[in-house]
Amino acid sequence: MPAVIASSNLLIEKTFRRLLSSTEQLLEEKSIEEWKLDQFIIALTNMLNDMHKSMNRPAKKQLDEYKQRIDKLRQSLDPIKLVSIIKTKSRSFF
Repeated sequence: MPAVIASSNLLIEKTFRRLLSSTEQLLEEKSIEEWKLDQFIIALTNMLNDMHKSMNRPAKKQLDEYKQRIDKLRQSLDPIKLVSIIKTKSRSFF
């Protein structure tokens, strides 16, 4: 059973890294609509929270780096929408 849990956690982190890098690239190319960016940031935050709660989570240093990268994405959002995302976010550990 532990191998299944570890495998699941690796899949979550791999999916997280893929979404994070894709979102950063789309933002850099300015080829992402703001509503999509909002949704991607929410998904990334949820996935980061899941990894943070996991028993087989990545190292704290890695989690902190992921959080910083998400924070950088958040800074590109319209401040009014950012407040809305934070208020509707229920699973956040921030």
